[in-house]
Amino acid sequence: QQQQQQQSESKKKSLQNERTSMNDTPPQMSLSLWLKADNLSATMSDGQPVTTWADARNNGIAANAIPTSHPPLFAKNGFGNGMPSVVFDGANNTLEGQLHINTGDKTIFAVFRDTGSVDPCCSGIVSLWTDVSDINGVGVKSLSPTNKVLQIDWSGSGNEGVTNIFNQSMLTSVNFALQSSGLTINGCNETYAGPHETPITTFSVGARFANNDGYGRFFKGDIAEVLVYNGTLSNADYNSVTTYLENKWNIAKKNCTLSGFNCSSLLNDVIPPSQLANLTQFADNLEQASPPLVDTLVHNFLELIFQYVDSFQQRCTAMNNGKFLFPDRPPQTRLVTLQTMIQTAQQLITGLMKQVNICSVSTDPVAKEIYAAWTKPGKFI
Repeated sequence: QQQQQQQSESKKKSLQNERTSMNDTPPQMSLSLWLKADNLSATMSDGQPVTTWADARNNGIAANAIPTSHPPLFAKNGFGNGMPSVVFDGANNTLEGQLHINTGDKTIFAVFRDTGSVDPCCSGIVSLWTDVSDINGVGVKSLSPTNKVLQIDWSGSGNEGVTNIFNQSMLTSVNFALQSSGLTINGCNETYAGPHETPITTFSVGARFANNDGYGRFFKGDIAEVLVYNGTLSNADYNSVTTYLENKWNIAKKNCTLSGFNCSSLLNDVIPPSQLANLTQFADNLEQASPPLVDTLVHNFLELIFQYVDSFQQRCTAMNNGKFLFPDRPPQTRLVTLQTMIQTAQQLITGLMKQVNICSVSTDPVAKEIYAAWTKPGKFI
């Protein structure tokens, strides 16, 4: 029995060494915070209180238990196969530290397992903030005792994912940016929100401030690793971070592709290719006029239509190929965003046609030129 136990421990250690040796350093550029549970293994015993969780680079940044009388605990095998974690009780465990990031994009990665967070809003996994009413973070929304989803956590967001993350080893990333905010689970886009970013002076792990009343909304479960980047990562850097974390913590990558669905058909049903070609020709005619008719309401309508269609096509490609798209992150698990985008483009086309009809009866010289550009290649739409 002792020999079997030794063999089991040896196997665990071998697996741990194998994982940590594969791509064991994530990109360092713009990395503002790096907390690793395995960094605690050399100095902490199983079940020991974690009063301080220092940045892996020994740069003076650290998360400290608030209050010191209720720290989370270290678990040597919290993630299985000899991989450790910091365990939060969901009642009063919080770690807090100072982290200064000026206004701008930021990206959070976290490896965790929720084992029973109960807050119906947003039990805080990681939160970044200066003013506690304006947070950049990721939290768990409890729908039932065994159904939990992730939520982009900032005041007024309310954007949650659809994947049940309860009692599963998970890798999530959240990007807060001037373009939009987006959340992934195990490498796939899960949900998104509007643009949001805020300057940061403080971070917390395992809970978040609740209505200026101190810490609440406690997370219950294991947290294995946290990385915070000051900026939006490139595709290459994003893939490097996720590969590092997936290999190290044995995270199963999701299949991001929607089986049996080709979102190109949605675009073609609403805006046929021939109609897009005609609109492109119309734009060319306006731009080739002398002088160019580009500072006009009609041309602005066309630009907006093309922007929506181009963004849709990029997102559609990402959805069909199962690839991540930066910096804008729509959900690949739901079609409502794509449908809304194309409906908006169709509404812009309706508005465009109204302007063209106005130009057709106008005596204004510019309006006459616009209508001439419309009719130049023949009747369009």
